[in-house]
Amino acid sequence: APGGRPDLLERPAPFGPRTPACSVRSLRPLPEPRVDWSEQAERLEAEGRWRDGMRARYRALVAVLGKRHLVDPAAARTTGEHRREVGASAPVAADDFSRAAELFDRAWYGGRDTGPEEAARFGELARTVEGATAKGTRSAGAATGTAAATGTAERPESTEDGDR
Repeated sequence: APGGRPDLLERPAPFGPRTPACSVRSLRPLPEPRVDWSEQAERLEAEGRWRDGMRARYRALVAVLGKRHLVDPAAARTTGEHRREVGASAPVAADDFSRAAELFDRAWYGGRDTGPEEAARFGELARTVEGATAKGTRSAGAATGTAAATGTAERPESTEDGDR
């Protein structure tokens, strides 16, 4: 502002333009971008980016389960929340989903090396979970939060209590 302190709203964001989390007019969450996570996982793995590929594979599995109304696929959800949702909505798939989530957690949050073996194991677990949940899916209102599975980026930070 002329003659005074610059208006903070006029300054550019330090890491590029900011995208608001919700519309100011409606206070509803903005739609999350659609991503083909399986395609992205294949591309990342072909580039040797196994850790990023594992993240994309996890998001692809969550997107499938979200479309089936078994989990809330919003990016802000943690793996711990997803585990609880799968346990409640599809107990038959809970153990295999938990194993897949653990592979993701170790690679993404734990920084452990990951490669073709882990990707293959995750793929086996994901196929088992998808198969176990293919029939008896829950009603459209069962998942909380975002209703449609859009497949979006996993949030990079964990919760304070370590609940991922």
